[in-house]
Amino acid sequence: MRPVVALERLTACPLCGGPLGAEAFGTTYTDLWPNVDGHRYAYHLCPTCHVHVLANRPVPGPALAAFYAERGGCAWLDPAHPSGLVRRYVRWLQRRKLEILSRIASPAAGLRVLEVGSGKGAFAAYLAEVTDWEVHANDFEDSLALGTGVTYWPGAFEAVRFPAGLQFDVIVAHHVIEHLYDPAAFFRAAYERLAPGGLLVLETPNTACATFARYREDWGLLCAPRHVVLYADAFFRERLGAIAPFQPAEVVYDGYLTAFSPWLQSVLHRLHLRLERRGLGFWVGAVAMGLFNPPVAAMERLVGRGRAVMTVAVRK
Repeated sequence: MRPVVALERLTACPLCGGPLGAEAFGTTYTDLWPNVDGHRYAYHLCPTCHVHVLANRPVPGPALAAFYAERGGCAWLDPAHPSGLVRRYVRWLQRRKLEILSRIASPAAGLRVLEVGSGKGAFAAYLAEVTDWEVHANDFEDSLALGTGVTYWPGAFEAVRFPAGLQFDVIVAHHVIEHLYDPAAFFRAAYERLAPGGLLVLETPNTACATFARYREDWGLLCAPRHVVLYADAFFRERLGAIAPFQPAEVVYDGYLTAFSPWLQSVLHRLHLRLERRGLGFWVGAVAMGLFNPPVAAMERLVGRGRAVMTVAVRK
């Protein structure tokens, strides 16, 4: 029997250390899966940082690791997946990431790039294949089959002992910071490990969007309890510099996850249509998003709902 995820209580903001405000909303929503542990998760708004913090977050340990393994949501995005359709889709995602990165960073030859939270290594491997950059990757796995051209550094990013003098021109983290229990330590470590003038590129959900304001506990990008800190775009423009002395951030709203239509996902959750892996709801949702995604995505952009995912660029 899989162990139940235990919770710990958080009273201070993990970014500024100040006391959290009152509960902003509660939810039993657990990523794309049924809430088998029966927990009610509570997000509180930090009055200083204006981020939503999961105040009763899971205790790190085997139960949480099992939760990620079983209900991580993105484990099937494997560049070596047996389905050719999945492999082509994964490659398309990596191409979109590189297109966005190339618009933000000058794609000069010989850049030293580190991806934090590399997962199965699809993006790092793609960079090594199609660019002449020096590519590095970091995640918790002890070993990862990234192929040739990628240097892999296992362990928590803040704790990795890089060789003295090794600094990066670009550090990228796609949908990583919302999972971090100590995001302030991540930002400070990223600042120290960037070369002078280096660039930190982050992609994360954006609570300053119409879908979050409307759907709150049913928001399609909530993903409790995996997402322990939810950011608004203003944090990166107004507050990040108080944690690490980055220059003012540039925020771009053309995230590669825009095509998933958070608005439609939120509607399905509001209708209590569970998106289980093998359940009818999953397939109904998948077909609905496949059929209606193009017009819905266009509508989101027209009415301002397409800002649910943001790419943030900050320079040292």
